[in-house]
Amino acid sequence: MKRLYHYFPMFILTLLATLCLLVFEITLFASNIILKPDIYVNAIDKYNVAEEVVKDLDEYFEFYSKPTMIPKEVFMNTITKESVNAALHQMIADSITYLTDEKAPAPVVQYDFTGMENSVTMYIEDYSEQNDIVKDEEYYNLINNTISTAKEQITDNLDVFMLYKLSNSHIAQSMHKYSKIIGLVRFTSGALLLIFVLCMFAVNRHHIRDMSYWVGTMMFCSSAMLLVPALFVQKKKYIDGFFMKTEHIYTSVTGILKTLLTDTIRLQSIICIIGVLLIIATLIIHAAYVRYCRKHARRHHHHHSSSEESADGAEAV
Repeated sequence: MKRLYHYFPMFILTLLATLCLLVFEITLFASNIILKPDIYVNAIDKYNVAEEVVKDLDEYFEFYSKPTMIPKEVFMNTITKESVNAALHQMIADSITYLTDEKAPAPVVQYDFTGMENSVTMYIEDYSEQNDIVKDEEYYNLINNTISTAKEQITDNLDVFMLYKLSNSHIAQSMHKYSKIIGLVRFTSGALLLIFVLCMFAVNRHHIRDMSYWVGTMMFCSSAMLLVPALFVQKKKYIDGFFMKTEHIYTSVTGILKTLLTDTIRLQSIICIIGVLLIIATLIIHAAYVRYCRKHARRHHHHHSSSEESADGAEAV
């Protein structure tokens, strides 16, 4: 490959463009993938998280039935996979909206506890009547505490990605307040990227055939900075080694992380391949150009030699 023209200014511009492209990719991925409910909802459906939540609740209320003497069926009769799945979807949508929209209200658990409350109340009342238990303040406190504990457990289990807890944290409140920053950073990095690329074309305008090399290098380097760590994490299976307190949280969190990792690897691999193809295209273009120049030079030299021979012949005559 022949030498590249304006190497130092093109190297600096390519470096700056690469950094802008990297920031643009990260913010674009965050705003269009991470901060959208679709990927979380798809993970819930793919890994049957609702079923895992119901199973964990069943195990909890079976354990809870021993000290309270309330059978787990009293709690679980009204808890279905469909109702849990609907609540999970709503929780995700409200939490993500809160993080990305400064006008959105704080998320709340939207689950209908009426059936569970009635079931617990009726069971305790029936038990009290059969055993002649006095309905005093302690009696009503028992009902309220039992229902409150059950609600708290159900709410915790519905927060499979811990987005609800996150929305109550200082970080989430800051994101809620400054939700437009990610969009501003994306716009700024995209604008700077366009400016640097235009400057590259301006500097190298007399050698446009070299631009595929510089653009390819920019794409290859930016993708490699994300692709290499992602492949390393996937190869070492770091996500599988995470420890979560419950099975359904482990399933949902590791599932979403694996999905994000797979999407990152897929996207960056495409960008990397395009970058490599552009660099290879530069080599091919340069090789073809050099061959053309040599062929043209030989033809010109042959034509010049023929002209000199004719001139010498004319002088001899």
